[in-house]
Amino acid sequence: MIAAVLAGMFTAVESAAQQTYTLDNGAVISNVSVDRQGRELEVSMDVDLSDVRVASNSSVSIVPVIVAGSDTLKLNALTIYGRQNRLYNIRNDRPLVSRPEDRAWLKSKAPSEYKYQATAQYSSWMDGAVLKVNDCTLGCCNKVLADNWTDTGAGYSLPRIPEYVPEFVYMRPGAVVNKLRSLEATSYVDFPVNKTGIYPQYRNNPKELARIVATIDSVKNDSDVTIRKITLKGFASPESPYSNNKRLAEGRTESVKHYVAALSNIPERVFATDFEPENWEGLRAYVQNSRIDNKSGILSIIDETATEPDAREKKLKTTYPDEYAYLYENCYPALRKVDYRIDYEVRSFKGVEEIRAAYRKNPQNLSLEEFYVLAQSYDESDSEYHEILKQAVRCYPSDKVANLNAALVSMSEGRIQDAGDFLDKAGDGAEAIYARGVYNALIKNYDTALKMFNLVENRIPQAAAAAESVRNIITITELVENR
Repeated sequence: MIAAVLAGMFTAVESAAQQTYTLDNGAVISNVSVDRQGRELEVSMDVDLSDVRVASNSSVSIVPVIVAGSDTLKLNALTIYGRQNRLYNIRNDRPLVSRPEDRAWLKSKAPSEYKYQATAQYSSWMDGAVLKVNDCTLGCCNKVLADNWTDTGAGYSLPRIPEYVPEFVYMRPGAVVNKLRSLEATSYVDFPVNKTGIYPQYRNNPKELARIVATIDSVKNDSDVTIRKITLKGFASPESPYSNNKRLAEGRTESVKHYVAALSNIPERVFATDFEPENWEGLRAYVQNSRIDNKSGILSIIDETATEPDAREKKLKTTYPDEYAYLYENCYPALRKVDYRIDYEVRSFKGVEEIRAAYRKNPQNLSLEEFYVLAQSYDESDSEYHEILKQAVRCYPSDKVANLNAALVSMSEGRIQDAGDFLDKAGDGAEAIYARGVYNALIKNYDTALKMFNLVENRIPQAAAAAESVRNIITITELVENR
């Protein structure tokens, strides 16, 4: 295939070489060739001078000229003199040739055939140039009697490096039997000191309790969803005795459960509870991300996990009293929180139209396979196809197949940087390796692309043709760079 590509590039030059051209002065040109060797352009042709017409008081010049638009370069000239014209130039001390490379003969001494050869320093403007021949007849006193041009049709053009045209291989995700989902959030329910009962109107509680119920309702009110479990985990801050904090964390979590179950009209058996008596992990995260004085010393005390919690808290309070007061005021309230998670199951959707309706209503309810089935109802070039697969990766940002298909969409839309980011999370399957080959070919990293395609040539049907295409590009690129 490579040979065929290269052969096609030089067809015009070869056909030009097979033609003959009869100039106005009777000379015949054949076997015209224009080629590049390294940094030189070589021109050759056969010139039949046997029938050249030259009067005694005139001369005929044959000058090959490289022409590309307004750029021209005259090559070595061939001149044939009539007897009187030659004597005139000699007597008037006029040179018979303009340059040492030119050739000149008296008509009676001119060869019947001449193997013309000339070289010129290659310049980029010569790419796409053609060779024309100027034949000029001069009379007495160098008066121009005729001035004609012949286009030989020969020329030089760098082989055009073909553009890589990718073929994208999208991957169908596996089917999911149970579409299990979870929704996680945090609420900061306030309790009066040492109390475990819910006070719905206390401080910020109206907003915080309403947020929990609203989150549950957003799932419960979806007709395509069944709630399986709601987990609540309460946390207390480290001040006061550990035993009391354990009582508070456990009791407050139970209070939130009873309140939310009643308000959302969900049986308490759906709820599960857990608690953390003292939220040292949250305290550590706050200090680590703060600019508090004596940060390293405070973190060192927090990390003394072998020390009893009450002893740790006392050491922190006595060693760094100012910093402790700051933390008590600004950090501890946020440590008293309730994390909650809703585990639910989404029903499966049957048929494209049912999937499409669910997609428009609540796309996160679709499985990856359902996203793919819906996308397949459009042509791969359609914007709807692309948008569906982009929505799929937004709903499943860590999934390998979702990232692979999103990478292919990005490449098809010319968003190469985005494609690279998605490919980083696409795994190492055959389809992902092939996609990385496509990516490298698009950024003109052809050697890496070829390696990728070769790795999966026996597993991805499109890889063999992609590898051949890249090999063509590599071969032609090397040809252009080395000529």
